[in-house]
Amino acid sequence: MMTGTEFKIVQFSGGGAMITDMLGGHSHATISTGSVVIPHMRAGALRVLGVGGKRRSPLLPDVPTIAQAAYPGYEATGWWGMLAPAGHRCRLSKS
Repeated sequence: MMTGTEFKIVQFSGGGAMITDMLGGHSHATISTGSVVIPHMRAGALRVLGVGGKRRSPLLPDVPTIAQAAYPGYEATGWWGMLAPAGHRCRLSKS
């Protein structure tokens, strides 16, 4: 929304399918997690344009945040949770 860019959203079944599409030249850009893209960046196959957090990633200290690179105020963070099917008898325990 900050850029006014229109994106075509493509749903993938996982990071592997997304990377295959990117490396095959079928997608022009993506938003993904570091664990999926960093190996391909280090191999020279992908270029990381920016990271979405407030601070640079310790894994990619030379890559600016998107806010630093072009869009002040931009921040995107992920949400992670542990999930189970509804009605499934599952609980977390320390033992």
